[in-house]
Amino acid sequence: MNKLRVAVLGLGRIGEFHAREFKNCGCDVVAILTKSEKTGKQKAEKLKDLYGIRTKPYWNIDLLLKENELDAASVCTPPEFHSEHLEKCLERGLHILCEKPFILDNASENYKTAEKLVKIAEKNNVCLTVNTQWPSIVN
Repeated sequence: MNKLRVAVLGLGRIGEFHAREFKNCGCDVVAILTKSEKTGKQKAEKLKDLYGIRTKPYWNIDLLLKENELDAASVCTPPEFHSEHLEKCLERGLHILCEKPFILDNASENYKTAEKLVKIAEKNNVCLTVNTQWPSIVN
């Protein structure tokens, strides 16, 4: 069986943790998304040094999605980018693990945005999940 090919979007502390744990689970972390070329190269080097993860850095989500055959994405970017990144990944048919909060765009539009993303996931038959340590607060 082939390894699951994953992209980690956002390489702050939680993104590094996600990359490490995907590798520990036998996945291939093939791409990372950071805010700049400089940051991307630094983070890719850090992942290689700390965990033996050899990955390609990107700072443009569209290019990352275009150049890689992926099965899943882990969305660890700042919350204001979640809806954009989720929609693009879901439209590509990727399974998603999204860090909390799921959507943080606009209080009056959050439900509509979340509903739209869930429908895209259903249409593409992919798993869309949110990582939270307090699931009892999710309504």
